[in-house]
Parts: sequence; structure tokens; C-alpha cells
Amino acid sequence: MEALLKSACRRGQRLAIATTTSLGNIDALLSAATGKDWADRFDAIVAGDQVQRKKPAPEVYLEVLRRLAIPASDCIAIEDSHNGLVAASMAGIAVVVTPSVYFDDENFSDALLVVNDLTALLDKAA
Repeated sequence: MEALLKSACRRGQRLAIATTTSLGNIDALLSAATGKDWADRFDAIVAGDQVQRKKPAPEVYLEVLRRLAIPASDCIAIEDSHNGLVAASMAGIAVVVTPSVYFDDENFSDALLVVNDLTALLDKAA
């Protein structure tokens, strides 16, 4: 994950989080994974406890787009579940799926790309 974030930053890509989980859970997970300053890397963070309807509703993605002030056509979402794929797609965002072990049997045929490991994106971004 660290290499992917650094690669995106070097390219000047804006990063956002659109998640069903709570802001507290995001903080706990990403603080452990990338350090206490994790939030500084993201231009927008929208959690499930900040919207009325969670995924598969597109609300977290629509709010991210609003905060970034960019069109959906300029974005790519990285998702791990069918609900996430549906939510991003309903917001008009193309989706790359890396299935988690909890959702690896779901249908991802509507995704732009399905990869088993996010490091595959580093090769495509180079």
C-alpha cells in the first residue's frame, strides 16, 4: 500500500477515501498501516458514518466528488467488494477491483479491471 500511495503522489494524483466503515475505524487501520499522518495524504475522506446511506448507495462517492470538485470521469475507484463496485459505478466512477478474501466469490464483471494484488497497478502506472 505504501508504494502505491507514494507512486500516486509522485504523479500528482489526488487521493480520497470513500468507505462504509467509520472514521474511527479508518484512523485505527491506517495509523497502524502507514503512520499517524495518514490523513495528510488524502484530499478527501468520507466515511459511512458521515452519510445517510452506505454502499451500495453511491453517497460516499458523490460526497468525495463534491469535496474534490472534479467529475467522476476523472476518477478511478479501487474497491474490494461488489457493493463497492456498485456504489462507485452508480456515481459514474470507473472501478478497479482487488477482491478481498471476504468477497472473492462475488461478480466483478462490470469492473474496469480486476487484480489480485494492488502492486499490479504500479506496473500499469509506470
